Amino acid sequence: MRTAPVLLVVSTLGCGVSLVRGDDTAEGGGGAASSAMATTSTTTTTTSTSTAANGETTSTGDGGGSAGGGGAGGGGDLCGGAGQPCCPESVCAGAHLVCDPVTLNCLGCAATLAGGEAAQGACVGHKGGGTSCWGANDYGQVTCEATGYSLPVSMPFLPEGFSATSVGFHSCGLVDGLVVCWGSNEFGEIVGSPGPQECVPPLVRGLLPGDAEDVQATWNGTTVALVGGAVHAWGSDATGQISGTPTGGSTLPPTLVAALSDDNVAIAAGAFATCVTKLDGTVQCLGSNEFWGLGTEDPAPVGPQVVEIEGVDEVVAGFGFFCARVEGDVLCWGDNVAGQVHLGSSDRIAFPSAVDLGGAAVRLAAGLDHACALLGDQTVVCWGANGKQQTGACEGGDVVGPTVVTLGDGQPLRAKRVVGGAVNTCAIDLNDVVVCWGVNGANESGVPYDGTLACPPVVAQIDCAASAAGAGAR
Repeated sequence: MRTAPVLLVVSTLGCGVSLVRGDDTAEGGGGAASSAMATTSTTTTTTSTSTAANGETTSTGDGGGSAGGGGAGGGGDLCGGAGQPCCPESVCAGAHLVCDPVTLNCLGCAATLAGGEAAQGACVGHKGGGTSCWGANDYGQVTCEATGYSLPVSMPFLPEGFSATSVGFHSCGLVDGLVVCWGSNEFGEIVGSPGPQECVPPLVRGLLPGDAEDVQATWNGTTVALVGGAVHAWGSDATGQISGTPTGGSTLPPTLVAALSDDNVAIAAGAFATCVTKLDGTVQCLGSNEFWGLGTEDPAPVGPQVVEIEGVDEVVAGFGFFCARVEGDVLCWGDNVAGQVHLGSSDRIAFPSAVDLGGAAVRLAAGLDHACALLGDQTVVCWGANGKQQTGACEGGDVVGPTVVTLGDGQPLRAKRVVGGAVNTCAIDLNDVVVCWGVNGANESGVPYDGTLACPPVVAQIDCAASAAGAGAR
């Protein structure tokens, strides 16, 4: 077992935000986001000739409607919409757009985007600094104070340079290798000791041996971090995600997952199991095998299991299934109740099964029982559960095969980033605007709930100026 110095960090950010780090230089703010998660979009130079990317072709409106054919409103001036030239005096249509000072085009402010298989909402990192989150907020996982649900709001209590990595019943992210979590703490998942299921007192107890490259929050109240190639975890160990043996309790404080090696480059934490991608491109999984998510049909495997797959570039976790990307191909295994692993059957599948997407995948996302891929042509394809139209198949059934997500004008959505939520999906389009589709009962798709599902995709009502102002105030 690898050993490391045990270091204690106690820090105060206010609003019960917890910071976990393994050195004595931790501060409440400052520093750049971890390079492992700093997937900041480069500024696009899209002009008005490419407005079909999100369907916005006009200069008026509130930005809260369908992303296809009306996200920016309904006139015809061809200025002020996403990707279009700024109107006179640098005016853009909607708070979700800003006039880019270099291109003089109206663009969104999204740089990074985080969701998760437990997410009933999302968090976006802004190009000018700051973070906005939205969705279910019954555990304070959005605003840090439980309020039921929330439209996109800026998060002034987060430190400068913060980048969200995972959203769920508790939410987490990184700032300069420092783990920051807030929300539910039933199992000690945000501070390493149990507390109220809201924002806990701003006391941080961290036992990490160094800076984290990634951190993920799971459905079952476990937090998993990648630190120097090794996996550390804390919170619920009910499914054996930490110890390898279901305990029915919690593992506290943050603990090295000794059963896994220390040469890992990525983690994918699901509700019942955690998978890691090793430096050599192989995958190991640890935890419950109830849904065959460990890549074996053994009902009670002992220790981590090696999945029969090689050359892996990426792995994402759903509720009880995993999907991997191998040189553009997508292979999935585990729970298959909605055809998210293999269409045509609802039987769980223990071994990686190929999903034919009609093109090469460059990035993956997973929700509760659905999955999505960003293809090389920048289109988004989703498959699996569609009861809430979370795959973007607005006229489809409860289960669908790979479906190209289209906008209200019938054009395919083209995106830079896509993330799954429990029963919805969000993406950053080519103009750095966040669009979402699927369920919206708790504002998961970033717009007020009007009794309908968000399909086709809608533009999340992000206030770029408010978030930038909040970032500047920290």
